[in-house]
Amino acid sequence: AIESQANFLLELIKRAAEESAQISQRLDSTFPARLFDSINENISSTSINDRLIGIQRKRELFMKFGIIKSEDTFIPRKFSNATLGKEYSTVLNLYISDALEKLSPYEELFEKINLFVNLLNEKMLAFKEIKISNEHGFYFQSDNGERISLSNLSSGEQNQIVIYFDLIFKAKQNSVILIDEPEISLHVAWQKEFLDSIARIQKLNEFSKIIIATHSP
Repeated sequence: AIESQANFLLELIKRAAEESAQISQRLDSTFPARLFDSINENISSTSINDRLIGIQRKRELFMKFGIIKSEDTFIPRKFSNATLGKEYSTVLNLYISDALEKLSPYEELFEKINLFVNLLNEKMLAFKEIKISNEHGFYFQSDNGERISLSNLSSGEQNQIVIYFDLIFKAKQNSVILIDEPEISLHVAWQKEFLDSIARIQKLNEFSKIIIATHSP
């Protein structure tokens, strides 16, 4: 089951990349015409610099989780601390707007991946961490850098990962979620943390209600 979750995430990453590519093609083909239409707009160079830095930071976050490929610095260096002329300001302003739209297909996916990774790395994984990849979906790596087979995870780890994954990536907004006896595969020490994690997932995905059937005290 856990292998299918990794493949599912891989498909989500591919789908976001395809949507971004379609947006890029559309925007690039209309860039000259839109640039001509915006040539008389008054644009602050300070605003442009701030937005460029903001986009670069966003790209770095996406690259950190492997959902977009690493590229050379996104910020044109000679503009970073310079006062821009009107011509450059117009071009860069449109460039920034297009860049944000090209990144938009990754926004929701990033929020989900960020929570998924944080829950696992902060709460439950000992001597290993989860890695996100646009080739494998996700995989696990030991503290000494060795790849860990998904099948080598304990049954408790696999069960919890599958629950988190399904709730974060598959369950729909406003759903009523029923989790039946999650403690069967959970260490006692994990059970309180599990409930805390479920609350964080509910906040992100805005479920109507989560019902947990349990015999645990």
